[in-house]
Amino acid sequence: MIHIGKTYLKRENNKSYLCSDVTIETKKLTLWFSIDSKYEDYLCLHRADAFVMALLIPATTYNYDIKCDDPISARLKYFLINQLIPNLAEHAEFNHNITIESDITTVPYKNKGAVGVGFSGGSDSLYTIMNHTKKDCEYPLTHIAVFNGVSFEKFKENASKIYLENCKAAQRFADELNLKLVTLDTNFYETLNWKFTNEISTYRNISCALALQGLFNSYLISSFHSNLKSFRIIRYGCAFYDLLTISSTSTESLNIYLSGGNADKVEKISELSNWEPSYKYLHSCVSPKEPGKKNCGICKKCKDAQIILYALGKLDNYNTVFDIKKFKENLPKLIAYYLVRSDHLAKSIVKLLEKNNIEIPSQSLIIAKQMEKVIDLKKKNDTLFNDLY
Repeated sequence: MIHIGKTYLKRENNKSYLCSDVTIETKKLTLWFSIDSKYEDYLCLHRADAFVMALLIPATTYNYDIKCDDPISARLKYFLINQLIPNLAEHAEFNHNITIESDITTVPYKNKGAVGVGFSGGSDSLYTIMNHTKKDCEYPLTHIAVFNGVSFEKFKENASKIYLENCKAAQRFADELNLKLVTLDTNFYETLNWKFTNEISTYRNISCALALQGLFNSYLISSFHSNLKSFRIIRYGCAFYDLLTISSTSTESLNIYLSGGNADKVEKISELSNWEPSYKYLHSCVSPKEPGKKNCGICKKCKDAQIILYALGKLDNYNTVFDIKKFKENLPKLIAYYLVRSDHLAKSIVKLLEKNNIEIPSQSLIIAKQMEKVIDLKKKNDTLFNDLY
């Protein structure tokens, strides 16, 4: 059983904390969301929505029913019980069809009518921001958000520092676009120590948005895996089933929307390459550097972004965030890497190179052949190992 106590406010050092005393079996802890005290009215008090969402995956994984002392928004509870949780229990590994014991409320939480989206600097995030700052957009952005709910946990002892650095970068970005910035800190990493980011990222993002129901009327989730072609319910990849999660987590006060399902990675970066703010703030990297600074250039996401921009003839525009010289030095090997990869993105990148008449260096073809031999040898060795054991 997970028991979520009544929510309450605590104020300390110009920060306001939305708190709940939580008991997980016999372990007692206090979870909180914190914001600058001048924005205290943004916090959603006297309902359990945000805390339920933050704890949902641990609950379904370990088969803990949830009991709440505060009510839950009726719309949220209905879809959790009748749509999200049963589907997780049926299709995802190690999940259980838990119950939620709580009162409900149908009264909308009074808010400022804001429209928000998370800011990371990644292509999915920037694509949403670009499209929702256009004049003809149905939901024009008022705020970008940086939430310390899960994104920085992988950096362990540096998580708080990197969160603050990203807040500074987000403020510069917001100022350039005439948007407002809202930041929300949590103690989830220190308190819950849940290590599987890919299981919970969407849930924690939504939990932070739900904690700010005094601000948001609409909140946009940017996701790469947002179409039916890539949809699947798996434990270690909650982004693959965002279509289900997002359709199950709105309330009477806050509408959650999925953004970016109309374009794949190549299409998003192609459009972003014509949007000047991306030249300074594209941050595809999984390294801890903040948006607006150099990407590592060698992780998978950096490679993908750089090769797409190269194929478009736009990479030089991004010389403040990528080491262009280093990229060009490694270009033959990098192109070979995409020639041997068999996934949809790699095939799309090769097609883009061909479409734009980018010549494939002969050295790339030689390296690709060598890579294929290594892959074939590995497959043969794996088969031999399996036959022996």
